[in-house]
Amino acid sequence: MNLRSISLHIVLVELCCSLHALASINIWASVTKQADTLVYSYTMQNSSSANDKVDEFGVQQNAVLFDAVLPARSISPSGWVGQGMSIAPVFSWWAQDSVDFILPNVSLSGFRLKTFGLPAISNSYTWYYVEPESGESEDDTSSIFVDAIVLRTIAPHAPPSPFVALDFIDTLIAMKNEAKSLDWIQQSDLSDLIDTRLSKARDHVESEDESGALEDLQVALSAVEKDCLGVGPGPGVSYLTSEACALLRYNLQYLIDYL
Repeated sequence: MNLRSISLHIVLVELCCSLHALASINIWASVTKQADTLVYSYTMQNSSSANDKVDEFGVQQNAVLFDAVLPARSISPSGWVGQGMSIAPVFSWWAQDSVDFILPNVSLSGFRLKTFGLPAISNSYTWYYVEPESGESEDDTSSIFVDAIVLRTIAPHAPPSPFVALDFIDTLIAMKNEAKSLDWIQQSDLSDLIDTRLSKARDHVESEDESGALEDLQVALSAVEKDCLGVGPGPGVSYLTSEACALLRYNLQYLIDYL
């Protein structure tokens, strides 16, 4: 299947898209660091109750968040290819042949982006293959987002330019709150600690107390890293999902480095 071109009306239709069988797809995301870049890895699982096969998957790289352009390199699963859109901040992978479609109750890993972009909460888009109606082109984009399944995940967003510490902290607080609402942070004590330290760090920045801000941010980062490594509340126990680990760890470290 040819890659569907994506138009900028994405924001206008994403609410209606989310009504399309949200429970039928699972998306897992994680981030690892390689040298000076971050590698975003995605795994998709088609529902055991689905009647159709998945033939395309994409993530929204919302560069508008920091008003910047974000380049990225991709790695694709066998039988799939990927390409970033020049007319919308979305990176999409699609199956080259029907034998590579994702069957019901089957998962597929290997969707990767290598980039300097920071983790942010964003949309993923998944499409089931549908035979074109008579006279309809496969490249018809008139209803593409109406047919998409939209889920929240993490995706690379451009680092802020210029960097403004207060704006960055406010953005991180908002994303942390959304992560909690998505159940990516599964313990109130840890969530409250992060809230408290981010709030205190913001106060310190406002009063131009850099050392005080750094101290609070280091405490928050240490708690996050211990949990992500499974050595926080106890051996092998973690209250942060891989999405929350990436979101908090790399944004806190960036904030500390640039403060």
